[in-house]
Amino acid sequence: MKKLFAAILCLSMCLALCACDTVEQLKNVERPALPELPTATEPVSESTEQPVTETEAHLELAVEALSNYVTVSTKKTVKQFFDPEKGEKLILTFAYDTPKVMIDGRNEASDKINEYLGMLDETYYTGNDYGAGTSYGIDLLHELAIDKYTYIYNTGSKENNFELVSSRESAVARCDDRVLSILFNDYVYISAEEESHDYKAYSFDSETGERITRGMLGVGFENAVRDYVKSVYGEDFIFADDNWFFTFNGVSLLSEDGGAEPEAFIVPYDSIFESIDAKYLPTLRKGNGKFELMLQSDYTDGSLEIVDLVSLSETGEALMLTASGTVYDVTISTVEYNNATGSFQPTAGHWFCSYMQDSAVQLIASAPEGLPNLMISYRTANGDITNKLLSLNGEDGSFVLSSTDIEAVG
Repeated sequence: MKKLFAAILCLSMCLALCACDTVEQLKNVERPALPELPTATEPVSESTEQPVTETEAHLELAVEALSNYVTVSTKKTVKQFFDPEKGEKLILTFAYDTPKVMIDGRNEASDKINEYLGMLDETYYTGNDYGAGTSYGIDLLHELAIDKYTYIYNTGSKENNFELVSSRESAVARCDDRVLSILFNDYVYISAEEESHDYKAYSFDSETGERITRGMLGVGFENAVRDYVKSVYGEDFIFADDNWFFTFNGVSLLSEDGGAEPEAFIVPYDSIFESIDAKYLPTLRKGNGKFELMLQSDYTDGSLEIVDLVSLSETGEALMLTASGTVYDVTISTVEYNNATGSFQPTAGHWFCSYMQDSAVQLIASAPEGLPNLMISYRTANGDITNKLLSLNGEDGSFVLSSTDIEAVG
């Protein structure tokens, strides 16, 4: 059976040299190897001013005002159903991501986006059409799972794969005080002959909470994008409101090719800046910083703004991740070590923040005694990515942020 693609996680952490970087972060579900993470780089000096590139000057990007930060917390719901005979064999796993958005100082916009995302949840769960199409729904899949089990059990079929799978994964593609783009992959496995991946993307105005449709992007936008795709990729592209999304570097397009992966194109902003509404262009980032880790019990002076609380373990340690200076695209994700690539690769995304400046996020988490399984990622103003593992100090068992450049032993 083909595997479901895992949610990003580090999605917007990817530099997105091509749109397939975003799509690749959604690959894999439960069992397969995930795409390799981008190489981590340490932040540049905090006092270093970033030069304006030719592209930035050409686009005349506005400098980011560092206001109205956006957080996206992702909750995973998993429901499992077992056979009706003895309740021993797993016949259906039904799982879905629920992103929850909070935009600082913009409660109405946050509520509007979350209402729309809730409608997508309701559609996925029930299978009904509330304005975004239909899906299988949990009741229909449960019936199909029982029918499949009953057929195999009664006929003595040699097929030993009883389990149906329905999984909905999400990934943040771009997140700032102008735009929020979220990419979804709905995967359904019923049999080897009947499985599907359905990619859809939704973009929102971070100021109003309104969903951004392609008709709002600017006069001549669609023609400019089609011309670019035709000249660079030699392909034609047909727009729908759910097959495009923003990244920091451009507009990404999904074109289904009949397989598990859609063909992905990226159209850089500087190639369409004359036709796209300037309000959707990214802003020019400045300043740099880094993360530090401390126990929550050691933080007593209340000098830092607490951006959020991220609880990943009921019995874990209470920690504080503090941003010294300014960091962008902060991601907390679960990772696994891939022996084939010799790197840590994401399996689930838990929390994303558009930027943090001299602030902190509370984290309740535990760490295994073996290889670390939690990673904190962020990007500096010039685009450099830093990945840090939440690890246990081998000497005293305290929590530390360590490099991802380690090698598994045994």
